[in-house]
Formats: sequence, C-alpha cells, structure tokens
Amino acid sequence: MHKKCIISILLVIFLFGTAHTTIITDEHPSNMLRILGIMEGYPDGTFRGDNYITRAEMAKIVSFMRVFHLTISITQVNTIFSDVTKEHWASGYIWVAGRTNIINGMGDGTFKPDDNVTYEQAVKMIVATLGYTAHAELSGGYPNGYIDVADGLGITSGVDFVQTAFATRRDIALMVDKAMYAPFWRTARKNPTLEEIVSYNNNDLNETQLTHFFDIPCSLFHYFNAFENADYETMKQFSTDEHIENYFNEDNVGGIKKARLFNVIIDNELSKYTWRGWEADYWYFVELEIETVDTSELYTNSTTGFYVVLKYIRYFDVKWNYEWKIDRFETDVENFKISRE
Repeated sequence: MHKKCIISILLVIFLFGTAHTTIITDEHPSNMLRILGIMEGYPDGTFRGDNYITRAEMAKIVSFMRVFHLTISITQVNTIFSDVTKEHWASGYIWVAGRTNIINGMGDGTFKPDDNVTYEQAVKMIVATLGYTAHAELSGGYPNGYIDVADGLGITSGVDFVQTAFATRRDIALMVDKAMYAPFWRTARKNPTLEEIVSYNNNDLNETQLTHFFDIPCSLFHYFNAFENADYETMKQFSTDEHIENYFNEDNVGGIKKARLFNVIIDNELSKYTWRGWEADYWYFVELEIETVDTSELYTNSTTGFYVVLKYIRYFDVKWNYEWKIDRFETDVENFKISRE
C-alpha cells in the first residue's frame, strides 16, 4: 500500500435503484461498500435489495471502485455515446468507465444508461474493473469468458442468476463486495494464468481492489465483520498473538461483546511507512456501534471511536508470507505521540 487517503462518512454516495413495484425493506448486504461509499442505500435508511439497478448506476459503482484513489470530483461531461450527453446525471461516471475500458456500449454507438443492467453485463463490468479483460477474452470473451473469470475469482460465489436477467441491488452488492477482496490485476506485470493469480491470494498483503485503491488492508474489514457477529475465533485469524493475549476473553474483546463498524479513517500522521513495510504499522480511527459487557469501564456508550493499529507481519511457511494483522486498540493517542518522539 502506498497511497494516503481518507475514508469518511462524508464521502458516502447514495444510489437510487429503479424499480420493482414491491419495495422490500432490508439491511445492506455489505457494510464495507456502505462505509466506502461505493454503494449506499436510500434516505429512509433502507437498501431495497430486490430493486433492479440501471446501467448508469452500475457505471457509477465501477467508476467509484476504480478512481476513488484520485480523490477527484467527477463532473458531467460529454461521452462517446450518442445517448449520453453531459446533461445526463451519470455522464461523468460513464465517461470514466469508458476511458478505463470497463464499458464499450451496445455496439451501435449507444450505452442505454437508463436500461436495467443484466447479470452478464454487470459481471463484465466488474471483471474489467479488476483488470482481467485480457484473461476473459482468452477464456471465450463476452459473456461466458467474463463469467468464467468471475467464477474463478470467487466473485459470483453464492449468487445464483440467469445471465440475461436483470440484476438486483442485493446481488450486485454481494458481487462487488467479493470483488473488493479479489486479487487486482495490473497489466504491466508478467502474464500468469488465472489459477496462478488466485493461488497468490492466500495472504492479506496481496494487491486487491481494497488495498490498491483504498489503502485499507482486507484484514480490517474481515476482523470487524466477524466482530459484528461475536465470532471471536475468526477475529483471531486477523490478530497478532499479542492482540489475542491482551484483548480476547471468553465473551468479549477488550470489554466489547459486539461491534458494528460504520466509519474508518486512516491517520497518516500516526502511521509509520518504511520500505517494503519493515517495522510498519497503520493507524485507523474507527467509529463503532457496540455492545459492551456490564463490567466494562472503557466503553460505556452504545457508540464509540478509537484507533485500531495494524502491524505488518512477515513469516516463512514453505515460502515467505506477508500479512497485516490487528495488533492493538489505542485511546491515549497524545501520550503515544509524546512517547514516540
């Protein structure tokens, strides 16, 4: 990871789905996408996962996945598509998706932005966003080659669909969530097979969409996804031995029984960057909704915020492996700054 960016609830965007007549009130299937602002809900707090999603909305999702690290304001511009002028609300996102070769349109010079996106179209956009267009074309091209690549990367796992059917918001969220953890392909590298690429994704430091563009180790979200369900054994997989020894109890971690993450901010002043990560740590300020134990003195409110420190771990097991793991929680930051000076 090499970029320094801030993820804030202030950057959240809302995506307004188009329409089933029946509106289902449900929870967001991906807390990560909500926090990062890639895919949010409606102003009334619902997600409406059974609603369809338009091609324009899908372009907005993949564009935000791809150019978030540039921290630019995407404005409305003219595009190469005859039916998407700068007056269209999503013209800037469609322009970005076109310039980065994520979308190609319908083959007749149009994009049909207000049509509902099909599953095969959505999968193609996601796979292209991750950089696997060449692999997909070699695997048979659109649509089956892209679906095969998505299957290989685990993006479509748990999502049953008919290729030509309209995609629901829930299924799009599930696939995009998995895509954020998938290995990100940079075409400047050598050209391994898809199987080789997937085999590289055994540890947390691999280049994923999440680490490459958002500068957040996957372990942070894995840890808090498990924390939300009080799944302490899974949390231990993403924790250092010191964190496990100092924080984990039978029914709580540091006085907290459950924690739901709703905001993450990287602190570049506190984070220590060194070449290839040696002696490196990353500091993230997290805001949480929590359930505490009765004896807890640290966290007495239903919501709280503190720093989570991730430590860079390098170890040898047949080959060298690299991981970012949660090492500790910090609340007394000022004293820490003094001690480090």
